[in-house]
Amino acid sequence: MRIKLSELKKIIREAIEDEEIPGFGRDYSVSNDEQQEIEDDEHTKVYDEIMSDTCKYPHVHVSLAGEDGNAYSILGRVIKAMRRGKVPQDKIDEFKSEATSGDYDKLLQTCMKWVDCD
Repeated sequence: MRIKLSELKKIIREAIEDEEIPGFGRDYSVSNDEQQEIEDDEHTKVYDEIMSDTCKYPHVHVSLAGEDGNAYSILGRVIKAMRRGKVPQDKIDEFKSEATSGDYDKLLQTCMKWVDCD
C-alpha cells in the first residue's frame, strides 16, 4: 500500500483529534501548570514535527517508495536531490549528520523532515 505523506498526516491528525492516540492532546485531569509541563514534553515535539505541513526544503522531492530501501542508497538519493535543488553544502552536511545519528527509522524520519518524500 502506497500513501502520500500529506494523507498520512491527515490520518494522524484525525486520530489525535479523536483521542485515538494516547499521550497526545489535552489532559483535563491536571492543572494548567502541570499541563504546561506536559506540553513541553517530548511528545509535543514529535507531534509538532508530524503535524508540520512542510519540510525544510519542500522544493526537493525524493521518492522513497518502490526504490532501493538500503540506508546508504536512500541517503545518497536525498543528498543528490538536495544538490540538484541547490541546497547549501553546510545544510547538506547538517542533514547527513542528523540522518546518520540513529537507526534506520531515524534516517527515514530525517529525510521526511528535510525534503518532500513519497
